[in-house]
Amino acid sequence: MSPRLALLLLACALGLLAAPAPASAARVLRVSAAPGAGEFATIQAALDAAEAGDTVRVAPGVYRERVRFTRGGRPGAPLVLEGEPGAVLDAATPVALDWQAAPEIGDGVYRAALDWFPFTVTADGKIVTTLDEKRTSAPDGPPPPHGWSRILWREAFVRGIGPSGWEGVKALAMYRHAERELLLRFGDKRDPRTLPVTVAPRDPAVLVRGVDRCVVRGLAIRHAAIGVLVERSLGSVVEHCEIDPADFGVRLADGADRCTVRFNRISLRPYAGADPRAPGAWDNWQAMKTGGFYDRTGIGIGSTRGGHRIHDNHIHDHWDGISDFGNPPWASRKDPTENTGLRVHHNRIETLADDGFETMGPSVDGQWHDNLVIGTRCAFRIKAPQLGPLYIYRNFFWHNLEDLRHWGQREQMHPDAEVWVYHNTSTSDAAVTMNYSATVVPVSTPRYHYANNLFWCLEWLRRGRRDPLPDWRGDHNVFVRVALASPRAWDGALDETESARRLERWQTGRALAREAGIDTHSAWIEDGAPGFSAPHALDFSLAADSPARRRGVPLAKLRAEPLPGFPPEPAAAPAPDAGALRFGEPMPRIPRDRAGLELPDAGIWP
Repeated sequence: MSPRLALLLLACALGLLAAPAPASAARVLRVSAAPGAGEFATIQAALDAAEAGDTVRVAPGVYRERVRFTRGGRPGAPLVLEGEPGAVLDAATPVALDWQAAPEIGDGVYRAALDWFPFTVTADGKIVTTLDEKRTSAPDGPPPPHGWSRILWREAFVRGIGPSGWEGVKALAMYRHAERELLLRFGDKRDPRTLPVTVAPRDPAVLVRGVDRCVVRGLAIRHAAIGVLVERSLGSVVEHCEIDPADFGVRLADGADRCTVRFNRISLRPYAGADPRAPGAWDNWQAMKTGGFYDRTGIGIGSTRGGHRIHDNHIHDHWDGISDFGNPPWASRKDPTENTGLRVHHNRIETLADDGFETMGPSVDGQWHDNLVIGTRCAFRIKAPQLGPLYIYRNFFWHNLEDLRHWGQREQMHPDAEVWVYHNTSTSDAAVTMNYSATVVPVSTPRYHYANNLFWCLEWLRRGRRDPLPDWRGDHNVFVRVALASPRAWDGALDETESARRLERWQTGRALAREAGIDTHSAWIEDGAPGFSAPHALDFSLAADSPARRRGVPLAKLRAEPLPGFPPEPAAAPAPDAGALRFGEPMPRIPRDRAGLELPDAGIWP
């Protein structure tokens, strides 16, 4: 062998030794509840064995466990947990509850020994209204906020809650910590041994913490306090899951970064129901707020790095829909970068006891658009955003008690916050509601802007007696009065007396707008119809004779920098139509079908 050939062979050998080892091929790790049908009998065992690029595929069956990703993915190779149709992750703790009557507390009350605190209690697959022992034990304690009623648990288990008694809450549960027992009573005094009851701690069914690029797909999650919790994770995805029932569907928290939540169906499925117009609904609302553990959310975003995509989800029969909890009032440190760049769109929010959307914190470059909100207490609570700009556009609001509410209390008002509300379609009684609770500082929202919206309403503004004169900027909107000849689906028959009373409310609101110098160029249609194609069928496309036609203002006249959501147009462009849709645009399907959409795959972030 020549010296030259020997050197060449040595160089090749050294090159092979120095070359990186090829990545291991992606694997499918199969989980089955049927003995011997899969490689793994539990989901957790498969997740512990999985690596980047692998898919843990769960066969049909019920898996009674709460699981955690112990490894993550890498760019282009996420770690996927995927359920086949019929795969159910049941997060309830398997425990035998030995129910015994507790007549010394009240007729129909039952107790069961339990040595841990159950945050979530379900009966017949529905979450029961739960009281907090600490908040409901002291008759001489500090009064509840906002003038709400005080709730004492011993009285509640006998009489129910509020004037409606048991009609609102329908059932109550509470854990007694010293006695280490769970109390449960149904309004009809049924025996809990006659129907399935589950309990779960305040733990997630699926936890993604400290690992990146994890995908949770196609699972049915049941009886959970939290369906999926994502913390300190980049680029993780929750999609095509059915989370029902769960107190909290999906939570992005503690440093979550550019995550995606899409095409999920999420429900609290409360035993009391979630219709805010149902008999006793306000009493159940107060039970949760005054005596319980506060709000539940379908999708919650709190203290994250932002950049999340929340779209095409269906949240129904819940408490709150989608909430931005950046920089909450109780946070000791305010971070202006929390939850920035949110994109919340094409979500259907339906039948909620409280709010469809809430914004809190910086709200920097938040875009909430193309959503459909039906049957909530408040469709969009603009909850004291701190900075902005926050953009709310091309949304559809139908049959809500309120559609757009300005909310703030005490030090939570931020007059420098920039908010843009444009090209929305609204049908609530008041176009805008002001709600400033226990305010001790002057209330001012001079950088809130309303333009090109279409309101089918009874009055311009609803506000408290002590609320100040509004000072936001609003113009080129269209207000169509709900009149005798054009009632909404839920108005019922309007007689002449009621019609006259509503006309007075309309005229009072218009006079207030003139006094405030707001909506001076807006259209006020006292007698007519909004010109929707078929609103009762949720089709808000415009008819040719709609009064919203050509009543808006080119967006370029509102701000030099283009507003998102619409193609740039010169300031001299013809006046656009008001509302979420322009004439000729069909009503979109919300949420959309995944098929045919050009969407990034899982692991979309580098």
